Order: sequence, then structure tokens, then C-alpha cells
Amino acid sequence: SVPRAVLKSCGKVVTMECVERLIRKDMMCPITGKKLKPNDILPLQRGGTGYSKVNDLKAATPKPAMQT
Repeated sequence: SVPRAVLKSCGKVVTMECVERLIRKDMMCPITGKKLKPNDILPLQRGGTGYSKVNDLKAATPKPAMQT
């Protein structure tokens, strides 16, 4: 998998290679043209999604609604 980062200015995901070669050079968003600060580039971590089958959750069983 390729390391990636999110740009806070536009919410787009770009590769870290793009960040290092293009974006950090001028600190400008390539999509919006806005000036970026170092904390506007959020590196994404590799790993689980947080939705792994750990807790084995099940959807509630639908029950008939009371009608009057």
C-alpha cells in the first residue's frame, strides 16, 4: 500500500510522494490553490479500519409496531 495524506483545505487524499515532491515545495493546495500550513497535511496511518469483527455486533431484530 502507498502512504497517503489528507489535505485539510479540500479534503482530498494524496500520496505522500506528492506531498514531498510538490506540495511542501510551495505549501499550496494543488486543488484549491490555498496556502497550507504544516498541520493542514494529515498523514494517514496504515492499519485497521476500526470496523473489524471484534465485538460481533448484531442488528436489532425488528418488532411489530403497535397500531391503534
